[in-house]
Amino acid sequence: MLGIFVDIFSDRSTGLRGKVIGLYALLLGLNAVAWIWALGSFHDHPVLLGTALLVGSIEALGLVSDKLNLQGGFWDFIGALNDNFGTVGYLIIGVFAASWLISSLIYRLNRFDEIEARSN
Repeated sequence: MLGIFVDIFSDRSTGLRGKVIGLYALLLGLNAVAWIWALGSFHDHPVLLGTALLVGSIEALGLVSDKLNLQGGFWDFIGALNDNFGTVGYLIIGVFAASWLISSLIYRLNRFDEIEARSN
């Protein structure tokens, strides 16, 4: 098993295709483990998971677009998002703030703050 990792990360030019496939498989496996951990840890917070999925997807599509020199309306839009990721960050913060505000209003308008807790 260790020999496989040594071969993937060696500087030899032989078997380049296998190295690339092996590296992508390793990254895909690590990504899957990270997402499984995130789903298990944050299943009660779907907004956080959705945000992570959105940001990760934009970044991944931007990398694919850059590496393969993809052109067209969709790919230009993804490139523009990647070029202005600071603005996207402010937009995400705005969505969080709006969600918090709407949630607080619903909480107050439905008078959930006036409900007394009962002990069993």
